[in-house]
Amino acid sequence: MARGGGEEEAEKRSTRKRAVVMDTNIIISSLLKPDGFTRRVLLLLEDQADLYAPEVLLDELGRKIELLALDKGLSADELRYLLALLLSSVRTVESRVIRSFMSIALEYARDPDDAPFVALALHLRTVYEDVIILTWNISDYKGSDLERLKIRVLTPRDIETTIGETL
Repeated sequence: MARGGGEEEAEKRSTRKRAVVMDTNIIISSLLKPDGFTRRVLLLLEDQADLYAPEVLLDELGRKIELLALDKGLSADELRYLLALLLSSVRTVESRVIRSFMSIALEYARDPDDAPFVALALHLRTVYEDVIILTWNISDYKGSDLERLKIRVLTPRDIETTIGETL
């Protein structure tokens, strides 16, 4: 579905300075509203950052695809196709790659289900100067604590000012 290679990406320094970890709610929002604000932000980010998601995001979306298809009025196959297009610029990172960061990540996520996103951000922080967790639910993360680790938790609205372009 999405490009892999998270381990290789961590081993070599990217030419870009910014990595963005996509929370599930960002992908769902973009999927359900392809002409919406969140999708426009993702299109902007594709040119200015490397986009990542933990493998568990694909597992979660796989479990929700039938319900999402029903909400969208599409077949599950149609929605899987749209999801594959949406995720074509997102690199997925296998759980085994971020496993060593999970115990620390649990300290920074209010819900254990969000820990893989923090673990991925911690992993990417070893390679990138700027790491962002992009979510509509910033309260799911201990943002001020993560900022001390040079990881920011931002909403798509925050990205507008961070990147310095108006959408």
